[in-house]
Amino acid sequence: MADNPELARLKKERQLIGIARRALQVDPDTHAAKVRRVTAGRCASTTECTLAELLQIKGEYQRAGWQATPHKGAPRPLRPAASGTGRAALDGSGPLLHKIAALLADQRLSWAYAAGIYRQQKGLPKGVYAPLELASATELRAIIAALVRHRQRRATQGQPPAPPGGEAPPEAAP
Repeated sequence: MADNPELARLKKERQLIGIARRALQVDPDTHAAKVRRVTAGRCASTTECTLAELLQIKGEYQRAGWQATPHKGAPRPLRPAASGTGRAALDGSGPLLHKIAALLADQRLSWAYAAGIYRQQKGLPKGVYAPLELASATELRAIIAALVRHRQRRATQGQPPAPPGGEAPPEAAP
């Protein structure tokens, strides 16, 4: 289904109509009546509608005051492609991306953390999207070094685990 762009477009339009219906607080009976009116009684629900009919129904909701809002939030960095596509396949940096993935997983850090390191190394301001897939092998090695330093810094700053029973360790006599 995802391979067929027409079916994907139909699904997207149905989703937008559902969002509009909920945003305008239209009850299901009124919505069904609107679908029957637009399709001249041919369809009982949006799953039976053609793309042109779905666009007409969406237009009805837009005339009623609904507006589609763009997706909020910053774009997320892409994870390295497992299939070996993209720049990683061209310059051989795929293993470096996998090493970064392993370091991030080991430290329970997100890909956004690695992207932030890359952005900071490039001297880009906050909020600018800098995908790791576009980084050179040298830049990826620098990110790996930063993640290793972060892991070492965390290990040295961490407190030793408390002894069983919550008792304080005995002090050594001079």
